[in-house]
Amino acid sequence: MSGNRECSSGGSRGADVPGGRRAALRARTRDEILDAAAELVTERGVDELNLNELAVRAGFASAASLYRYFAGKREIVSRLAARDLERLGEYLQRVPADLPLEEQIVEICLAYLDYACERPGTRALLLTTASSIATEFRAAALPAEIVGRMFRLGEAARETGALNLRDKDDIFAVLHAGWALAHGMAEYDRMYEGPERDVLRERHRAVFKAYVAGFKSDWTG
Repeated sequence: MSGNRECSSGGSRGADVPGGRRAALRARTRDEILDAAAELVTERGVDELNLNELAVRAGFASAASLYRYFAGKREIVSRLAARDLERLGEYLQRVPADLPLEEQIVEICLAYLDYACERPGTRALLLTTASSIATEFRAAALPAEIVGRMFRLGEAARETGALNLRDKDDIFAVLHAGWALAHGMAEYDRMYEGPERDVLRERHRAVFKAYVAGFKSDWTG
């Protein structure tokens, strides 16, 4: 990226830009900063996200310029999380709500796997325990609408007898197991590209089907 942002997006020439265009430039610049932050988080983790390095990656002369767009590192991570989780919602919305229950659960697991593979920085942050920022991220990482859809599926599976689930604790156990399985698969998938990834996806589908089928019997011991 060019280092000449000081003039183009908020410096002395900013007053000459019409209001609507100025707002669009600001929004675009914020997105580009978040893109650069996502790269650095993916490479090194959120705890190593350095604003000086982020400024250089985003095309600014110094970290001070970032404060025109964000209050600081915490807001950058928060906005990055919110943006990525909006994309997670888009992935899950691709799964038709009229599929049979078991098939819908499998497809949602695959959709989450696709998301986790595409957003490795987010996945790493979800699995980080040391950082207070990471803790805040995880608290917001499963928005109510996403948890709600999965929980409603679990409730429907319990009520219809499709899966052997006794109560909400069993439902959450199933959700957590699927989440952990998807993250493990995503880590494994990083080693493969192209056609190999397509073959893996079908194998993952089979694994998720077996995972769901395992909850039809008495799995609680």
